[in-house]
Amino acid sequence: MTEPRAGQAVWRGATKRCARCGERKLFKRWASMVERCPRCGHKFERADGFWLGSIMMNMTFTFLLFLVVFFGGLALTWGDTPWLGLLIATMALNLLFPILFHPLSRTLWV
Repeated sequence: MTEPRAGQAVWRGATKRCARCGERKLFKRWASMVERCPRCGHKFERADGFWLGSIMMNMTFTFLLFLVVFFGGLALTWGDTPWLGLLIATMALNLLFPILFHPLSRTLWV
């Protein structure tokens, strides 16, 4: 099987598909990924610690989103900033986003 172009592989990862063949059935449950692609047999975890990259990607996107929401909220409400509301919004974001983004970060990392 030929390797896909980089853009095609990233697009497949962004749509939670196998980067090599485009297969969709990569997750057993929300956060539990199959060991190999059911169609092409591509092994996803190539070495111990392979998923550290996806964890780092998840943390980076979470932090960037936090910065955008925090400083965006601060800029929009400057002078009369609702600190408690901003704190609750950013805390909720920091709790929920990594959980929701987890499967996508894994397929993007592959």
